[in-house]
Amino acid sequence: VTANVTLTAKWEEIKKYTVKFMVDGEVFATQTIEEGKDAKAPTAPAKEGKTFVKWEGSFTNVTADVEIVAVYDVAKYSVDFKVDGQTIKSETVEYGKAATAPADPVKEGFKFVGWDKEFNEVKSYLSVTAKFEALEYSIKFFNGTAILLTDFGFLKLSISSMIEINLTLYPGRMFSI
Repeated sequence: VTANVTLTAKWEEIKKYTVKFMVDGEVFATQTIEEGKDAKAPTAPAKEGKTFVKWEGSFTNVTADVEIVAVYDVAKYSVDFKVDGQTIKSETVEYGKAATAPADPVKEGFKFVGWDKEFNEVKSYLSVTAKFEALEYSIKFFNGTAILLTDFGFLKLSISSMIEINLTLYPGRMFSI
């Protein structure tokens, strides 16, 4: 440099753009981003019966105003059908839909009477347990004629019942079941 030089700074305004994050057609969040920079995805709002999948659209290296849309899927839940603590059927069901029960379970000495909870509008994980009632059996004791051999006439017993009976045996007769 051999003479005085005057330099004048020239400032250009940095361009800024608006990034709108949309949920169900409404603005959920707005960010003002400098040109070429990236927006930061907000945490998507929870929606009953839905599972957030992603923000659809590009919000990196922003060079224009953009709208980014939240994408949700229908939530899905497991429904487990159990008998005596063992899962006999597991099914994945969409939020608000019904699960399909397996065939009525069979348990020796018991009658299936239903399930312990409703599963026609699933809104969360469910563990559904079979309910049973013990079958009852009537037992009558006769002496070969119409005379009952016990004071109580007859018994109603379930498969898990135990009884003790004192019978008088008659000479020349045998007791059999």
